[in-house]
Amino acid sequence: MTTAADLQLETLDIESYLARLASSASTPGGGAVAGLAGAQAAALLSMVCNLSRGEPFADVSETIDEINQSCEAARNKLLILANDDARAFKGVMNAHGLPKSNAGEKSTRSNALQLALGAAAEVPLKVMRKTSRLLPLADRLADIGNSNLISDVGVAVYLIDATLHSARLNILINTRQLKNKALVDGFKESVADLLKNLKQHKASILDKVNSQVG
Repeated sequence: MTTAADLQLETLDIESYLARLASSASTPGGGAVAGLAGAQAAALLSMVCNLSRGEPFADVSETIDEINQSCEAARNKLLILANDDARAFKGVMNAHGLPKSNAGEKSTRSNALQLALGAAAEVPLKVMRKTSRLLPLADRLADIGNSNLISDVGVAVYLIDATLHSARLNILINTRQLKNKALVDGFKESVADLLKNLKQHKASILDKVNSQVG
């Protein structure tokens, strides 16, 4: 039986993934979905790159290649992070399951839980950071990529938006039980900065997209 600790999303076909997601199994869950949404955004931008070839793009071919390499690296990393989310959740569940029949056990359990929650919040923050780096790439592609695929750039941006806001929720659900205020404040500050960056880039890119799709 596949457990949260050994679940590898890349081994599942789409139907199996959706069935697993819909089941009573605790993983994959929202964190994995966020990571995979970011991976799909990266894949879409790679598609735009791969269809922006030939003589019309000769002057920007090097830039497009660099964007494509960055998107492929992001896609691979986000898939890893989607898997990491399941492992982090397993850590939290393990900590919750520790014995608490006396003061010593309660202290050990509490410390383990704090560490596990911090680790579980760190994964979606990494998802946010990695996905955010796709925004300037999408912005550049909106300018130099195949104009017939401008709608795909737009879809990628909406997936990036969904990824960041979804990952934010997974950070907050884990940090709400953290006792280290400085750590919690650090998470919240990072989230706020990343969402501010999203807002700035999203408006610019979608203006370009909407001006071309009619």
